[in-house]
Amino acid sequence: MTALGGVLAGYNRRHGSAWGRTYRCAGVEGTVAMRGIEGEQVLLRLIFGESRHLNHKPLFRVILELLREEGVAGTTVFKGIAGFGHGGHIHTIALEVASSDLPLVIEIVDTQEHIDRVLPKLAPLMEGGVIMLERAHVIRYAKSDPPSA
Repeated sequence: MTALGGVLAGYNRRHGSAWGRTYRCAGVEGTVAMRGIEGEQVLLRLIFGESRHLNHKPLFRVILELLREEGVAGTTVFKGIAGFGHGGHIHTIALEVASSDLPLVIEIVDTQEHIDRVLPKLAPLMEGGVIMLERAHVIRYAKSDPPSA
């Protein structure tokens, strides 16, 4: 098990409400602690173009892996079908043109403390784009069982 996996497995033992999930990402295998969250939390939203890369890797993947390593409670990546930003140029998935730099939205829901900890690591990755914070009331955040065959 990697050092990251060992640290997160230790988190699972110390925090009885967390459960662990095994993952394989970029050739690294380990356990990620999944924390339950309820009530008033924070929603961090990042919006940028899908053409953004860091070290030849899609930026959304770099951010997703960073957030997982940091142990945030939940993250989702959405791909937009159209949008425009600061430059006013419309990016679309329309059939008559090749899709170009469609918008990606990453939403992160966690406690204020966790968001405050990861935001300084995310901000330098975001050349351009949008970073937004909102209050979020989490009604349900539960582990999903895999569908039965």
